[in-house]
Amino acid sequence: MAFMHQASCCWPHVQKLDLAIKGNFTLTKHINSLATYYAEELLQAAGSLATMMPNVAELSFGDVHPTSIAHVIYGNLAAAHAHRLTLLKSSCPLACSSQFVFTSLTHLDMALSSNSTYQLPLICADTLVHLSLTNVPLDFDWLPFVSPVPQTTVVFGSLKALIINYSNTYIHNNVYTGDEQSRNRLPLCMRKLCFPLIECLSIMAPGTYYPMLDCSEFPWKISSLHLDGSVRLVHQLDKLHIPAIGQLSLNLIFDDSHDISVALSAINEICSRATCTSTVRLEVYNHQDICFSEKSICTYVTELDIKATISSGHVLKIIQTLPHLSKLELAGIQFASGDSS
Repeated sequence: MAFMHQASCCWPHVQKLDLAIKGNFTLTKHINSLATYYAEELLQAAGSLATMMPNVAELSFGDVHPTSIAHVIYGNLAAAHAHRLTLLKSSCPLACSSQFVFTSLTHLDMALSSNSTYQLPLICADTLVHLSLTNVPLDFDWLPFVSPVPQTTVVFGSLKALIINYSNTYIHNNVYTGDEQSRNRLPLCMRKLCFPLIECLSIMAPGTYYPMLDCSEFPWKISSLHLDGSVRLVHQLDKLHIPAIGQLSLNLIFDDSHDISVALSAINEICSRATCTSTVRLEVYNHQDICFSEKSICTYVTELDIKATISSGHVLKIIQTLPHLSKLELAGIQFASGDSS
């Protein structure tokens, strides 16, 4: 890193920088200790890069081994450009001091972590147009997003696209199991979030709960909505009372605890609000959940993936209750002696 301190070159026309730290870091503890020991050196190295390329507006960090060196270097480099950056992408959380506020970001794409104290730097919510967060802990509190005027509700006044991919863990690796005790560990009072101009919303969760849906306000119409997770999440979505949806995509998993007719009725209700093409994919793992009947016809189901073993006669009954089915996947099908093959 010493060469950076001696470098006198300057590239004022560089506006985009992609950086990837690669290496065979087998002794993670030693690497993390080095990051702490050389914290000042790493800060100076990031400062030297910022001096050499003073007009960088777009930063992308990728392909990183999960060590503190990457967190620190990436964090320091991003902080050095905090007031100029309009785009920031990172495959890991950033170790960035709270004294730096990213005031000009319009696009943020970042992977978080459940076993790291580093998450996000402070970011002005009002300038963001595109926000994508992956591996988001269920108890993520949204505190890094700030408004020009401190208030209880954080308003994302310019945001058009929001993509949230939850992990099934809390911060510090407590696993969410979906039971009442696990649910009670979630924050009782999360920050209120407001998305007045949102057009595209995509939320993915491996469990049975979308935390942010309980504390968010959305406009009366969303152009594109994608939900991926348990069928229980449809009921949570229904509470939002979004009257109009453009293009709708649901990828839902049935579990043992659901009344399938109630779930299908809720799906029908949500899909009836879509004004464009809807894709509704259902995954069924338990044989007892395959109880489609004329009373539980789901008009909007387009794809069905049955993981359980099922008889050929039952398959025919199911198809008759799904008028718009375009794709059927069967893990195991049984033919009775009287069936024709």
